[in-house]
Amino acid sequence: MKRLIILLILTTVDICFAIPIITNYQGFLSSPSGIPLDTTVSMGFAIYAQESGGNVLWSESHASVTVTDGLFNVLLGSVTTLSDVFAGDRWLGITIGSDAQMSPRERIVSVAHSYRVGTIDGATGGNVTGNLALSGKATFGAGHTNGGIGSFIIGQNNQTSLDYSFISGLGNSSYGIASSVAGGSNNDLAGDYALIGSGFGNYTDGNYSLVAGGQSNGIEGNHSVLGGGQSNYVTGGHAALLGGSGNNVATDYATLCGGQTNLASGDYSFLGGGRYNKARGDYSVISGGGGSSSIDSNFAGGQYSAVGGGRRNASSDSFTVVAGGYYNRALGVGAVVCGGYNNVADTLYSTIGGGRSNNATGYGSTIGGGAANTADTSFATAGGGWNNDASGYCTFVGGGLSNIADSSYATVGGGRQNEAGARSSVIGGGTSNVVLGTSASICGGSSNTATDIYASVGGGYSNDATGSSSAIAGGSNNVASGYAAAIPGGGSNRAAGSYSFAAGHGAKAIHGGSFVWADDHDDSVYVAVDNRWVARSSGGVYFYTNATMTTGSYLASGSGTWNSVSDSTKKRNIRQVDTKSILEKVSTLPIKQWSYKSQDEGIEHIGPMAQDFWNQFHVGDDSLSISSVDPNGIALAAIQELVKQNEAKDKQISALDARVKQLEETILQFGNLKNSNKQ
Repeated sequence: MKRLIILLILTTVDICFAIPIITNYQGFLSSPSGIPLDTTVSMGFAIYAQESGGNVLWSESHASVTVTDGLFNVLLGSVTTLSDVFAGDRWLGITIGSDAQMSPRERIVSVAHSYRVGTIDGATGGNVTGNLALSGKATFGAGHTNGGIGSFIIGQNNQTSLDYSFISGLGNSSYGIASSVAGGSNNDLAGDYALIGSGFGNYTDGNYSLVAGGQSNGIEGNHSVLGGGQSNYVTGGHAALLGGSGNNVATDYATLCGGQTNLASGDYSFLGGGRYNKARGDYSVISGGGGSSSIDSNFAGGQYSAVGGGRRNASSDSFTVVAGGYYNRALGVGAVVCGGYNNVADTLYSTIGGGRSNNATGYGSTIGGGAANTADTSFATAGGGWNNDASGYCTFVGGGLSNIADSSYATVGGGRQNEAGARSSVIGGGTSNVVLGTSASICGGSSNTATDIYASVGGGYSNDATGSSSAIAGGSNNVASGYAAAIPGGGSNRAAGSYSFAAGHGAKAIHGGSFVWADDHDDSVYVAVDNRWVARSSGGVYFYTNATMTTGSYLASGSGTWNSVSDSTKKRNIRQVDTKSILEKVSTLPIKQWSYKSQDEGIEHIGPMAQDFWNQFHVGDDSLSISSVDPNGIALAAIQELVKQNEAKDKQISALDARVKQLEETILQFGNLKNSNKQ
């Protein structure tokens, strides 16, 4: 049993007639196993008006038909004239040798046509209607070279040498198995199972690759895609380049969307577009940007690095990011520059938010923005401003101008030309302040210094806290040089003694533990010994002991004594006292000479003991102290009583004097009388 594959009948001997006199018939004959035959067979042909049964309208037999490589040709009508047998629907029946007629019969659709055609040389014009099935290779047009099995060529001057290829267009070539050039001109395809869609001068050497179109584009990697554009190249496998001009994907699994003269050379890298950009690191990303020359390109060179856009930016180490801007560099592992101009984050995990000409060169350092700022030590931070330097370990400069935090854990909040130069030192702000003491601080002001450990200046101008743990709250030209010395403010004060205190204007607490307060006079106020409280208040000193300031004492201006409030309107429970009783108690009150244990033994006092005073009079706050107002009142009451008693005695004395005089006169008279009697 032989198998016949009917190819096509189109060519006629005389194409001048509507129905050809002789029609060429070509077929393919193979064994049941599909092997093409090389033999000679007899064949019979018959035309019917029905698909099955019916009368034979025409028939002829060919006793010896040569079959070569399965192909044979027969001229129908060369034995029996066809005449007008094709008028109407017709079916062709074919018999090979002694076999039964093949079933089903093949329908003849129109004039000078058949089921499959090996060649159609000489045919011009016309239409093909219905389904068209071809087996083997097909070539349409002039100048083609079709050397592949089952290959199909359309157009002009196209060529293929391998099987199952498809070529269309002009001057295209395909040398890959089952590959296709769909159109265009001068395209060259050498990869198996590859496709060039169209365009001019495109090529692909990669298997399973696709060039959709464009001009002078090429693929060398397998399983890669190039969308279009001009002079783009993909040399990596499983890569993609969508378009643009002069772009190159030079590694596996990389993607480049478009732009001009861009390069994606890192595995799994992505480059969105722009110009002159280079994604060289594995898994790196450049979204776009670039400039007019190669020097303006963005560069992502580290693994997992990224450049969002901008111009002349570089992410050179692993996990680095430059989001955008111009001439920014992220050079250390995990470094980030968000944007700005000429910023450099060149150490591990350093970060710059933006700004201009900032340098984060310390491990984990951060610069928020601003211009010309530096964070060059581990974990240092400069928030912003201009020309600030955070150069100590874990230092912080918040902003401002030309501030420096150059020792570990130092902080400058802002201001201008401030320097926190000691460990854990702090400057809040201001101008030209300097902290050189460990854990010392200046809150603000101008030209202040804190140069010893734990020293502090709150603010003001030209204040110097040079003693350990010393403090100046504010003012101007104050100096606290003693240990734990304090100046609350004022001007030109000096606290030089340990734990000393100076306030006002020109107060000089130069001894330890001294307290000096001066008013606004120019002359300085000094203290001569340790632990002394000295104050100059030329307008007087007033102390009040209640919230409404109605009770207290004062030392009036120029006065040497204290005055206590004694206004009757400020008193209650006012009543007369028993002056006689008070005098009697005073007369029995022990009055002694003594010295305080806290004073030098040579300093003595005279007065009652508080306990004795309390027992006698029971006035005052308690039994351990004597108020100055009470002894004064008691003394006055006692004096009043003495006055009363003296007045009574004076009267008694006057009466006695009168009696004495009277007695003297009586005696005198008696003497005179006696003398007269003697005479």
